[in-house]
Amino acid sequence: MVAPSAGAPSGGGGAGGHRAGAAGGAQGGQAQLRSSGAGGRAGGGHARAGDVSAAGSTETPGAGSKRKAMYDTLFSPRAAKFARTGGAGGAGAEGACGKRRKYNKEEIEQHVNVLYRWEWRTLDGTYSAFEKGQSVKIETFFRQGNWGARLADTEVPVFPGEERKYLVDFVDMTVQMGGDSWATAIRRWDRDVPMGESWDHQVDNVSIVDVETQSRDYKVVETAFFDRPRTDGKEPRILRRAHTITRVRRVQNKSLLRRFEAERKDMEEKRGKKEVELTCRYAWHGSGKTCPDDIASGKGIMMQYGNNQGFYQQGSYSAEEASYSHHERYVYRSNDVEGRQASGTGKYFHLLLVNVLRGNPLKTSDVWKGQGFGSVQEKLGEEFDSVEGGPHQPLQAGPGTDDSIIYVVYHASQCLPEFIVTYTEDEL
Repeated sequence: MVAPSAGAPSGGGGAGGHRAGAAGGAQGGQAQLRSSGAGGRAGGGHARAGDVSAAGSTETPGAGSKRKAMYDTLFSPRAAKFARTGGAGGAGAEGACGKRRKYNKEEIEQHVNVLYRWEWRTLDGTYSAFEKGQSVKIETFFRQGNWGARLADTEVPVFPGEERKYLVDFVDMTVQMGGDSWATAIRRWDRDVPMGESWDHQVDNVSIVDVETQSRDYKVVETAFFDRPRTDGKEPRILRRAHTITRVRRVQNKSLLRRFEAERKDMEEKRGKKEVELTCRYAWHGSGKTCPDDIASGKGIMMQYGNNQGFYQQGSYSAEEASYSHHERYVYRSNDVEGRQASGTGKYFHLLLVNVLRGNPLKTSDVWKGQGFGSVQEKLGEEFDSVEGGPHQPLQAGPGTDDSIIYVVYHASQCLPEFIVTYTEDEL
């Protein structure tokens, strides 16, 4: 997760790119749906100052010769030598003797140092790393049973200097204090795979996870939805007294995040890390008649399927103000909170909160309708990475009712769906 912000499709681009997102969802399989409560047992984290070291949100070390050698030595099949204690030698996962691959202590330490990391969820929903010694113990217990299986009565000391034991459950992916009701989620990640600060443990490529109201993610969404001041100082259409957020879900799509982070890295090399960080923006996107889940679990917002009659031609559009995306042309509505029973008059409204990699945006209040995509590329040139247009109204250029600054990017990798927000509209 980068910096908060908001956006949605502009001009004719309200539902742009959604057919591609839906197709990607069909090809990629059904997204894994689960609650961030870690099986309903894990509550907020148990944060204590100085107990654990913070883990970065998207650590992606390069795959150098050391890493290649590690994979070669740890995962290639070898002659099996098993000690009764499991401490000697190793073989392929299902070696010639038909026994499970064993790892000695040194190999597990190498795994933790180079390949994997174990983390626990704190009170605000983000994750912090276990200390190295604790991670080695957890990894050791993890490998003693079948992959992902519950290890009954497995206890490890979690916080330095504490004598109490903690029960680790590898089915629910939780850690619980012995003799106490406190529990929190844990996760195990491959260090080569980008991840969000708040992402829960997942096996599938895509997981769509309910966000708890006390978490930092929920506050980010709530602030972007209700508390963004309009440029003209007027009262926005989306108000706390008139709208109620009923559900917030986090999109954990590994493929989309990997693509986004690769684009960010390229842009940082061109523009500088600080500028790219400052111009990343959360923005609102309305998916029109396409269910947001299909976009989130598929290929994301694909600009080539956008409307070429948009204010700034064919691109991926998003808006600063949620009221812009709330327009009937853009917002997705349904009869059910899950969003599967689409209805133009449904009680539930659904918007995507996306992270927009704007880089150096070209700022303009003009519109470029009818100028052709080649003209857009010519205007951007090498100097600009996106467009910051407006303010415009949902269907009309220029300021007015429900207007907003809009953001347009021309590469799908510049727009990352992070949250699906479901809300209702109350009569005043």
